[in-house]
Amino acid sequence: MTACRERLGAGLMCRRWLDALLAPRLWRSVRVQLQLRCGGGGGPPPPPGLGWDERAAGVVLASPRYAPLVRRLELRWGRPGPGPSPAAKASLAPALRLLEVARAAGLAGHLQLEQLQLRDLAHSHRACGGASQRGRLLAALATFLGSQSRLQMLSLENTCLGVSEVVRLLGAAARSSAAAITALRLRAAFREWQAPHASPRFCRSLRRVGPLASLSLDYPALSDAMLVLLGECCGPALRLLSVTVRDTDNRQHVLSEGAWADFARSCPGSRTYLNIENIGHHDDISRLLLPSMPLCGFRLYSGRVWDQSLSRAFRATLRLLAANYRQSLEIVQLNLKNSREQVDDVLLDLLTCCDRLSHFHFDGVLRRLSTVGDMCRLRLDDATNFQYIHVRPKLASSKITSCAKDILANFHVPLSEKSVDFQIEIPTR
Repeated sequence: MTACRERLGAGLMCRRWLDALLAPRLWRSVRVQLQLRCGGGGGPPPPPGLGWDERAAGVVLASPRYAPLVRRLELRWGRPGPGPSPAAKASLAPALRLLEVARAAGLAGHLQLEQLQLRDLAHSHRACGGASQRGRLLAALATFLGSQSRLQMLSLENTCLGVSEVVRLLGAAARSSAAAITALRLRAAFREWQAPHASPRFCRSLRRVGPLASLSLDYPALSDAMLVLLGECCGPALRLLSVTVRDTDNRQHVLSEGAWADFARSCPGSRTYLNIENIGHHDDISRLLLPSMPLCGFRLYSGRVWDQSLSRAFRATLRLLAANYRQSLEIVQLNLKNSREQVDDVLLDLLTCCDRLSHFHFDGVLRRLSTVGDMCRLRLDDATNFQYIHVRPKLASSKITSCAKDILANFHVPLSEKSVDFQIEIPTR
């Protein structure tokens, strides 16, 4: 029973089930899918009131019986359904009513969240073109944030807001929960054409928030001044910095070596994760992989079908990772399924050079399945420290099947003696 209405419905069955609903783990996390109802443009108006899921969530948040048990609230905006005409607009009334209910519960002391996630708010912007409706929604969100005094994590992922709008929400959260907030997730929180690069207002809003332990944001929101600010405000408290770079952020500003070096000295325990989406050329990636960056995790996603006549020089990118971050790299995820470049030997070099590498995920093309056997030998020789090795070939042929069976027969028992979970899914036609 994941939906609120399913849980509330179960409580109507009998007294014992109603008492069982007081288990805290049932209400620790509440997720609400807010539907945008279309109307106008010459067609019928949007249906009034809340939907069943939204109404059930409102009952939970307003109830003195269940609201004190809620610690995490996720408000996710769904895509608007087709309207009666091209001029149809979606109504934000259900979201406004639910936020008003949650605000009243917060002011009454029944609802005090530790985590608040606002996701896919961009869908409401595209459906409700009027600035007045968006303004009312932001005002309701800011008022609700003002009623929360124990908020530890605020997420604004994929909200597509302006800098002033994000600053407004951060200011509302800082006024009520400045001492409690330790995590901010601002990935895709800003419009692409309005990045807060070196924005004084955005920097001031971060200063008002307490020392952060975790911060997730896009590369355009970073600057040398921002790294200095994080070092001054967070210092050793900052444990995680996650930076996402998309193809639309390509060829923008580049952070300096000195700024990353100062950040590493000011935040000695910080673990930096770099997530690269749809950028494949080594010339573009090398501008981001500066030696002074305290890189702990590297994720490369290639979701597009690339022209195979052009080389992305992934070999050079992997060699750069091994050269610059052999003492700090712990997590590597490579999605190179659209690349046909020979990388078997470079992958083995990367596994050998990076002493702290504990998680390696590769979704791509290996020229030889025997490379998996070489990885197993490295683990037997204690050259790597993986606790599990899972292989799933995507192509089914007699040669691949035979090779997979040989590798499994040769290494399953020796790796099991080292407490390594080794599995190969034998492909079937």
